[in-house]
Amino acid sequence: MLRYAREHFEEVIRQVNATGYGLTFGVHSRIDETIETATAASAAGNQYVNRNLIGAVVGVQPFGGHGLSGTGPKAGGPLYLLRLLSQRPSPTMVEEGEVAGPVGEHNGYVSRPKGAILCVASDQRQLQVQFDAVRGSGNRAVTDEAEGHIAAALFSGPAEDLVEFCQRMARRDGPIVQVFVAPYPVDFLRSEVSLSVNTASAGGNASLMAIG
Repeated sequence: MLRYAREHFEEVIRQVNATGYGLTFGVHSRIDETIETATAASAAGNQYVNRNLIGAVVGVQPFGGHGLSGTGPKAGGPLYLLRLLSQRPSPTMVEEGEVAGPVGEHNGYVSRPKGAILCVASDQRQLQVQFDAVRGSGNRAVTDEAEGHIAAALFSGPAEDLVEFCQRMARRDGPIVQVFVAPYPVDFLRSEVSLSVNTASAGGNASLMAIG
């Protein structure tokens, strides 16, 4: 249990994000502005408003986290089946919006840019293709492996170089860095976020707020 001054609210969330974990996040509040600020600032993959933080329902709240809490598409999300295919359709952005669920809940699904994507290519043309994929997915392209935080990597080159590159990425501290080769899956360059709101407690979950 951690107490903090209200003016430090967003800083506390940034500190939580900085741990590298991002599975679930919850906020209990009667103030819409607080809820919007908290859910926008959190890096967690599953977010809950005025309800408990467990019990994700298959088909309603796709489940999975980011960083040290997960590396791939959410279980039950629109990218899940694609992850299991040896060959997949042309890269495309997933549809976002409301997910059907039980009465008294609002469930939404969105995706956010992952951040810095490392681009490595043996020729300039292929490097430009990587840059286009990164920018098209709303991310930032970098070419220096020494970059502090790399969310994913795009690689083009000989197979033996790919093996060595993957080994270098695996030795990095922190979250696993996924490595992709062409055709680059732009939908996997964004982080999936599931947001579940208890609309039956629009004014705040009184019983939970009373704890402590």
